[in-house]
Amino acid sequence: MCVLILLVGSRVIPETQAETAQPMDIGGICWFVSSLSLLLVPVTLGREWPYLWWLIIGVLPSAYLLWRFESAQEKSGRFPILPPSLFKKPLVVHGFISEATVTFTYPGYLFVTALCLQNAFGFSPRQSGNTFIALGMLFFLGSLLSKPLSNKLGDTTSYLIGALFTVVGFSITIMLIQNNPQELSYYQLWCGTGAVGLGNALMLTSAFRITLVSVDKQHAGEASSALVTIQQGCFALGTAFAGSVYAAMSSHGYSAITLTLALLSILLMSVGGINAWYTYRRAR
Repeated sequence: MCVLILLVGSRVIPETQAETAQPMDIGGICWFVSSLSLLLVPVTLGREWPYLWWLIIGVLPSAYLLWRFESAQEKSGRFPILPPSLFKKPLVVHGFISEATVTFTYPGYLFVTALCLQNAFGFSPRQSGNTFIALGMLFFLGSLLSKPLSNKLGDTTSYLIGALFTVVGFSITIMLIQNNPQELSYYQLWCGTGAVGLGNALMLTSAFRITLVSVDKQHAGEASSALVTIQQGCFALGTAFAGSVYAAMSSHGYSAITLTLALLSILLMSVGGINAWYTYRRAR
């Protein structure tokens, strides 16, 4: 399939390369990495070395300096990785928050589920990976269904449906793990992981559309770049958060994955509820 896409894509996909190459925002990247590291390091290693929690004090100053640097970049006509002007548009912020929520909860689910299956059930890495076959297949299906669904119901409704599927998938995973402590096969989890894959596809694509629909064409590249930057940062944060909660509760058996996925579900439904309220308010 990948080879086919490579062969056909170069002939079908139109060329969209800019006339002039945009320089990399090296300073913005450094400040972003600094802010992210000051948060990630204590969350990941704080249980082993408690003094690392002091690094969190530097998160806000580093984020402020990132904002100031990016503002200066934008005013001088350069191309920052996180253009501050985008954050002045409520609908764009709405999309950024939606995107951040998806990419925070999804890797957290993947990480703790694989960890629990290998530690508690003795799954091999291959068996653990096979657990997510249905997730990948239904993610592909969801990406195809997302646009027609959004055209019919709206991007926010499509996002909410995705959040519901995801929470249902989390719940099924918890139930199967709790109720089958001795005998559990990877294919038994396909129902739960498949629901997560479908829900994630609907949320991810909807979040992109929510963000880009209110951005001018000339700024679409900057908005897409900001979305990817947020996405990559939240992938790391979500994994670190879920792993830290799971590790802290690991002595309590299956309660570790139950609590972790419950917290991720609460976050998803909270943001989904805010999205619904915001959309209703704009429609009035």
